[in-house]
Amino acid sequence: MLDMLWQSLVIFYVPFFIYNVSDIDLYSLGCVWVIAVVVLVNVNLAMDILHWNWVTHVAVWGSVIATFLGQIIMDSLSFSDDLLSHYW
Repeated sequence: MLDMLWQSLVIFYVPFFIYNVSDIDLYSLGCVWVIAVVVLVNVNLAMDILHWNWVTHVAVWGSVIATFLGQIIMDSLSFSDDLLSHYW
């Protein structure tokens, strides 16, 4: 539990202090945090898997790819000009 606590503090504070001096907003920083958490959890899971087969590859790496694609899709939708259309 202490290892995951340390990792979560790193995931939160490293992007926070890096982007603190930039003009990035809270929603864009949230996208960075979501992708970082998904990658961290899947890398930890990948280190614990003893026998890899095609199902585990699809599940682990597919969820990372699905997160990236989901972030791109959500950022390309324009429900509100200042909420979701930051990157396009």
